[in-house]
Amino acid sequence: MAKIKCENCGAKYNGNFCPICSTPAPEQPQKKKKKWVLPVVIVIVLVLLVSCIAGGGEDVKQPSNTTNGSNSSQASPSKDSTTKTEKAPAAQAVSISEQELYNKNGIVVTAKKMQDGMFGPEISVAVENNSAQNIVVSTRSLSVNDFMLSTSGLYSDVAAGKKDNAEINLMSSELRESGISTIGEIAFYLNISNSDTYNTIDTTDLIAIQTSASGTFTQEVDDSGDEVYSGNNLRVVCKGLKKDSIWDGTVVFYLENNSGKAVSIYAENVSVNGYMVDVGMYSDLRPNTRMVDGMYLLNTELDSIDDIHDIEFNLRMFDSDTYQDIATSDVIRLEFNK
Repeated sequence: MAKIKCENCGAKYNGNFCPICSTPAPEQPQKKKKKWVLPVVIVIVLVLLVSCIAGGGEDVKQPSNTTNGSNSSQASPSKDSTTKTEKAPAAQAVSISEQELYNKNGIVVTAKKMQDGMFGPEISVAVENNSAQNIVVSTRSLSVNDFMLSTSGLYSDVAAGKKDNAEINLMSSELRESGISTIGEIAFYLNISNSDTYNTIDTTDLIAIQTSASGTFTQEVDDSGDEVYSGNNLRVVCKGLKKDSIWDGTVVFYLENNSGKAVSIYAENVSVNGYMVDVGMYSDLRPNTRMVDGMYLLNTELDSIDDIHDIEFNLRMFDSDTYQDIATSDVIRLEFNK
């Protein structure tokens, strides 16, 4: 079967949605879509995806040398090129006040309470659809303590005249990877769309939910590693190369956006040991946020990350709202196992 090229991030795949950024595949009108299939599959795959970079205590190989254009920086010397990731404490229990998040067009969305869920902390949400349309209510650009989380969020499919009890899931694996042990603020946009036509009905301004711990602590930030890009009030730091159970390897990055605008960052022209490879990395950051994200290496045809000696790529950055280019980095070269 021919692979589909994702219209959003460019990854090639088979199936009903992109495994990298979760964009649905182009609709095939000859087949009746079962609406429950997509969100269920998305949850399963995204949980596996997050576990690739968030499994604390696993080996992460640091680059032995990093080159960005004509500048080269030697990594801090160590006994070997492997370090252990530290597992952050589990998220502490907090509470929220019941609050109405949306009330418009006959649609009401209410945050009820914080609770423990299957994949981590979650906010129980009541969705009431008194409109004449079948709708999907979802979160966009969700962050916790100003750390963007790519697979946490809400997806609620509600028929006209019906209600739904849903959850804003906060994946414990993403919280650990970001070093979040106490949740102070959850921020996001709500997107309401027609589930039959996929047309957007409404998108909210930024919603911020404060927890009982808000203002009682300072969120620590671990930006250690090899800085591979700094400019335009953006920073990208390589934190190492990690083996996982799905991809051929994952390069973990810390990203920081102090530009005052929404920015998307993705990798292009990626090669491993001089061979071009498929790659998944598409990071969206709201203004003044940060993120821990991964470059997922695909189809390297290597038996082990020990066979990876160098990775070369460019980083491209653009305004997420206007799609105007901000910058493209020089060629970045990471050397491993030297």
